[in-house]
Amino acid sequence: MKFFFILLAFVCLPAQAQNNLLGELSNKAKNIERLSGVFTQHRKIAVLPLPLISSGEFSYHHQTGMVWNTLEPIQSKIHITHQGIQTENNELTARTTGSAQLANMLLGIFSGNLASLFEQFDFQVNGDKTEWHLHLTPKNEMVAAQILFVDIRGKETTESVAIADASGDHTDLIFITRQLVFIEH
Repeated sequence: MKFFFILLAFVCLPAQAQNNLLGELSNKAKNIERLSGVFTQHRKIAVLPLPLISSGEFSYHHQTGMVWNTLEPIQSKIHITHQGIQTENNELTARTTGSAQLANMLLGIFSGNLASLFEQFDFQVNGDKTEWHLHLTPKNEMVAAQILFVDIRGKETTESVAIADASGDHTDLIFITRQLVFIEH
């Protein structure tokens, strides 16, 4: 579930420039009605010689939430709504206990509501709205015990996310956006 801390979202300038860029990225995300595309995930587990590679599709809708559909090597689907996180595969559907807080944080990223991330992470921002980089480091010990840092890079939307776990594991996600629809005002 750690890789979801991201999907997620957004971006060392002076503090005012960082805040301006974060504000621009947040405002842009708030205007996304729906977003969909494909992903590839490379998960390097410290005790394994080769990475675990998976791929699939993702979709986000500002009213209904997010679906993360892994197609290879094993099919599974994760639904993220304000009520929580639900996982399904061919044989089982399970709701993650206590997942409403995590689900709301993830949906907050996609909706441009970054308040829950500000509570958990310190931000370093580089770039501008055409090409940006966001480096997140945990603020509290509980999160730091799991995650060393998260790097998110993007242009029009998020293009890659790298997550370094405290265990020595590392996850790299690559996103290709296929559809991006903004809310009409």
